[in-house]
Amino acid sequence: MNNGNYTLVFGGSKGIGLGLIQHFNSKNINTISISRSDSEWISKYNKHISFDLIEFENYKFLLDELKKYNIENFIFNLGDGSIFSEDKNKQYNYSLKINYLYAEKFIELIKNNDFKNLKNLVFINSICRFENVNCREDYRSSKSKLYELFKNNVVSFAKKNIKLNSITLGDVYHSNSVWKEKFSNKSEKIKYLKKTKLNQDFVNLSDVISTVDFIINNSSLYGEDIVLDCGHLYLLDN
Repeated sequence: MNNGNYTLVFGGSKGIGLGLIQHFNSKNINTISISRSDSEWISKYNKHISFDLIEFENYKFLLDELKKYNIENFIFNLGDGSIFSEDKNKQYNYSLKINYLYAEKFIELIKNNDFKNLKNLVFINSICRFENVNCREDYRSSKSKLYELFKNNVVSFAKKNIKLNSITLGDVYHSNSVWKEKFSNKSEKIKYLKKTKLNQDFVNLSDVISTVDFIINNSSLYGEDIVLDCGHLYLLDN
């Protein structure tokens, strides 16, 4: 039921973020979607804000806008999978900003401002933060820092009765994911799974959504990192 409170989803115009927005709206839950790209999703329960989150100097204006709403949940869901640069230093700096530094900036803003109705902070992380998973070094480093940020802030937010939890995701296969582009046919997908010793499918978007739901609605869950990877890490380690 619509109660006048909002769930904020960073990166809500496509992929996982869009799936979360659509799920919440289907339950008549108000949402705020923030992304640099426009969203094709239109709902009376969703307010979309077009904003590039690496523009740190404009965060004060964004914060002033967000303080107009009773926000209960912040879901930190951003990645740079669709943006690449031939300049390695430029790519590394971009990854760091969009995957980690934006969250650090917002955590500080939340600490220093009064969001009276805030109940949950949820970080959407990646198994790329682990050393034994093949991915770009810049991406791994930024996701590792994001995990550290999560762990280092659990206690301080718990003292304010705000739950901080994390989800660490393996490869999520959804309608506009990079995995759809990478695997144009089933045989390529099976070849990849065999190479990584997996005989299971990619993480299902519906599983990500139900896990976020579980975290938000569980009143005793503090500081937990829930790994959804179809056993990827276990199989690599064994």
